[in-house]
Amino acid sequence: MDESLGKDVYEDKIRALQESVFSLRLSRGVLLDLLHQSQIQQKKETETLRRQNAGLKKQVGDYARQLWEKNKRICELEKHVKS
Repeated sequence: MDESLGKDVYEDKIRALQESVFSLRLSRGVLLDLLHQSQIQQKKETETLRRQNAGLKKQVGDYARQLWEKNKRICELEKHVKS
């Protein structure tokens, strides 16, 4: 009888451990899925920021060229006024 009781205790422990393993595997799967989704979102955001950065660099370059041209024109006009 004691042997049967001991066997039941071990079987309960085994069952509890199996349930724990199942829960851990499920949790791991959920965490891996969340990590994957996070990585995908990060890649999208990085690409968006790269495109925005490229656009801003172009705008800055265009603005610098405009300023350069206007400054050249101002210098030319100043030379003309002085002469």
